[in-house]
Amino acid sequence: MRALALVVLLAACGSSSSTQGEPCTQDGECGGGNVCAANDFCDSSGDVRSVRIEWTIAGAPASATTCSAIPNLDLYFLPADNSQVSFGYAPVPCAEGVFTELKLPNIYTEVQLLDDVTQDFLGEGTIDSTSTVSVDLTP
Repeated sequence: MRALALVVLLAACGSSSSTQGEPCTQDGECGGGNVCAANDFCDSSGDVRSVRIEWTIAGAPASATTCSAIPNLDLYFLPADNSQVSFGYAPVPCAEGVFTELKLPNIYTEVQLLDDVTQDFLGEGTIDSTSTVSVDLTP
């Protein structure tokens, strides 16, 4: 699965002593109890959470049949404000009906789903207090 970025950032590679806010590829690169968050930056373990994204297709459960017109999705996480970069993943198999991100920084509060081929907007939702978002996609 390839990671997507909406804005290109030029940054040096993280070292074994990277601190909060510095680039990383794994937890071991982040010092001081920080973790390598989903956006590839070191963050405090208290400032990330596991998030579950679930989707249906026009009210029906996601399946090979309901996803036949959109087999793969682009999934983007959007920040609460414009101070951070949006990021996401593609291709995300539509028929799965679920995607889990284990270390999403708390500043990301919205999820947006697009058709992986056409880039057509399919739906969006807000991450709720249980760290879940449910989106009904409209192909």
